[in-house]
Amino acid sequence: MYNGCIPAGAVGGSWCATTSNYDVDKKRGYCKSHSLKDRIRDGVLTSTQLYKTPRSRRFNGENYAAALGRKKSSSNRRAIHEGYEWYDKCYMRARNNGLFAADQKLKTNKYKYSSAIHTRQNPGGTRRGLECPEERDYYPYWHPTPWKDIAILADDKSRCSDLVRKSFNTKPYHECIESFIGSARKKHYSKWNNRVQCTANGGRWTELHNFLEKAPGFTTQAACEGATNPSNKYIWGIPYDTKDGNSKECLVALEEPACKQSPWTRSNHLGNGQGGSASNFTWNLPYFPSETPMTCVLRIRYNISTGDFSKSTDSKSNGKKRSPVTQDPKVYLSSQGKRLHLQLALNTNQYGRTFQDRSHTFVLQPRPNALKFSTIYNLNVRGKRGNIVQAYPAVEYDFVPNNLKMTQYDMVHIQWTGSNTNNAGAEGEGKAGIVK
Repeated sequence: MYNGCIPAGAVGGSWCATTSNYDVDKKRGYCKSHSLKDRIRDGVLTSTQLYKTPRSRRFNGENYAAALGRKKSSSNRRAIHEGYEWYDKCYMRARNNGLFAADQKLKTNKYKYSSAIHTRQNPGGTRRGLECPEERDYYPYWHPTPWKDIAILADDKSRCSDLVRKSFNTKPYHECIESFIGSARKKHYSKWNNRVQCTANGGRWTELHNFLEKAPGFTTQAACEGATNPSNKYIWGIPYDTKDGNSKECLVALEEPACKQSPWTRSNHLGNGQGGSASNFTWNLPYFPSETPMTCVLRIRYNISTGDFSKSTDSKSNGKKRSPVTQDPKVYLSSQGKRLHLQLALNTNQYGRTFQDRSHTFVLQPRPNALKFSTIYNLNVRGKRGNIVQAYPAVEYDFVPNNLKMTQYDMVHIQWTGSNTNNAGAEGEGKAGIVK
């Protein structure tokens, strides 16, 4: 793999191979000093990525040099899934006050207001990597996001049309665009999360688009939209990662996410579903017209629903007196004429929670010419090293899919990924603590 830079401290810096045959010819080149700051990558270290809050005393008092200096403090040896600026947006943007928070008392950022890092599920604003808690906990999200939707598995299929319509794949969303103090340079964050406050404070409420990839070869709207073909749609708009907040670009549009009824499983069941196989979804990989290798991360979010309040519950039910669920409530029971006072151990930040799993990085490569018209099946591995007890709540190593029906013209890509940080003492062949 030679599409990205590799932190290799032993050789003096970040470098990347310059040919596809590095193991033989050892040809490589050093990366620019800033090239890794937002590049999706796995970490050499397992520590959380570094982040510094703005040093200015006022939420709008930072200049561009100060913001760039903070970004340079991030570590090239730690993992990046979302970029540094994505978390900066989240930390600085005021939280959506229309969201349900139950009776949780959300804390504030250094500027004394609750931002998008504070949610019912994350009231203290705990940072985990550079993800945005509000975006993680709520779907569909109302703000531009760097994530691309693949599929929605809903408990009620009748909700699919609405969920697909509100996906950032298909619907552009707005963001407040401001400039750094003393400069015309676009600021990557803003406190304001709505049109009224944005424009009242000198910002521009700007419509931004998600995309599969950019098509810089088409420089006019007519040329861009004229490139649309049966395989890909091209749109002319301002991308969510816009550099100046004004310039429109040619973008390859994303497909609608697939949406279907989620498979049935027993409550709190971590094993196989109906039919004896793990619940699964088959993903048809997208085609990138540029045929450029793309480094990706896969995220799976799943919501643990509750019957204690409706899915449509919002901020009108916030507060101890209005929330349908409260922290550690007291209940009263009568027995033989006596009234018993009991208290339930109930945490309202854990009702209707969103969990997630993420992959390591992987690269979607263009097909070899000889396989342009073949169906290629990806044979993956799941689980971890150890016996069934040691691997719990995961499973022992296994291949996915277990059963694969193919024709003589189909191809198989065997994709193995393992961990070099397995718990010591886990069963399995090879050196203790790894999978080799």
